[in-house]
Amino acid sequence: EMLKGRFQRSAWYTVPDRRVHGRGFTDLFRINCCGDGELWRSYLDGRFLHKSEPTIDGIWPVFAMEALRCLVDDDDAGGRELGRVVGTATAEYAAMMLPDHSLPDGQKLYSRKSIDSQMFNVAYVYDLAFQWLDATTRDTLRQLLAGTVDISHYGCFTPAIATVSNWSTFTASLTALLAIEGEPGFNDLKYLGILRAVRNFFTYGWYRSGACFEGMGKNQLGGDGLVMFALRGDRDIAAHPHMLAYARERLTRDLLPGRAEHINYDRWGGPKAARLFDVFALHYLYPDDPIIGWVYRN
Repeated sequence: EMLKGRFQRSAWYTVPDRRVHGRGFTDLFRINCCGDGELWRSYLDGRFLHKSEPTIDGIWPVFAMEALRCLVDDDDAGGRELGRVVGTATAEYAAMMLPDHSLPDGQKLYSRKSIDSQMFNVAYVYDLAFQWLDATTRDTLRQLLAGTVDISHYGCFTPAIATVSNWSTFTASLTALLAIEGEPGFNDLKYLGILRAVRNFFTYGWYRSGACFEGMGKNQLGGDGLVMFALRGDRDIAAHPHMLAYARERLTRDLLPGRAEHINYDRWGGPKAARLFDVFALHYLYPDDPIIGWVYRN
């Protein structure tokens, strides 16, 4: 609604929900996009505003959410409008990120400063809005996603015993890679490299107690990645004993009596809610586990 210029301060989505991390509604400033509808209208009309790179990056999460909304609401008209908007945005993004692309007016914006920074959101858009995208947009998005293949994921080549950083379980590159599985540009070796990184991280960056080397103030399991691995048949990574110790031992013992926060340790630590996407993923992978179910309910 903000991107379309229809944001209303009195709408239901502005009502504070203090159950979420003790904070109010979504931090709308994080969207980092034009709130007056100018960007949406220009893309809908096929016009480019040549906004700065952070603004272009910031709109892709909104496109992904809108694509999901159109699917859930069965809003075909909204999906077709989104398809036109994404088509223009894709051309502008490609002119910035791909050396052989330029805008219809001949301008080249190529910089490739952060081709992988929003690729997981591009992957969501490619997947969720696929039916509303024209052939040119689909092909260009695939090229953008394939452009991340040569960017190494932390831990792919790191010595196993030195793989102790939470960069191992960031899932942006995995999401982008799997979005084009079976299509030109997919690299199965990179998939295996990411799997290696996560397995080594759980082995050497996590203790048998369920605590982790780097501290849970900033760390994460990368639960969405565990689900992706499992759906591809690599479920054993979600059965790593150190990971299960975290789920069954650590998360049950560091929960504060109010049940809203856990004690996290390290320089970013203190009372914090558990990583929700990790908890949701654990419950999805182990729906009948009574201990993980208890963590999920709390």
